[in-house]
Amino acid sequence: MPTNAFRISATALLALLLFGCTPSGSGPNSITSGFQDALAPLNPQAYQAVKETEARKRYEQSSADYRACLAANQADVRVCEAKRLIMETDERDVDRFIQR
Repeated sequence: MPTNAFRISATALLALLLFGCTPSGSGPNSITSGFQDALAPLNPQAYQAVKETEARKRYEQSSADYRACLAANQADVRVCEAKRLIMETDERDVDRFIQR
């Protein structure tokens, strides 16, 4: 019969695997992403939906970052070039899901 400490540890590990835990909350190296990638063959449609949602969130964030940069640097928008490129890359990722 497992002890309470063992049960708590097992529950914490299971929660970590299911919900992930990274400083940024997501990303290609996160535990959640790895867990989803491992489960992809079991439910490919759900996997694609999760990946599409992640791509949309990245695009929305990068778009907001770019707009904020433009608002802060109206005199010299060239400062925001890197943010624009990131936004366009994220937009292409979303487009790839839409075209499928």
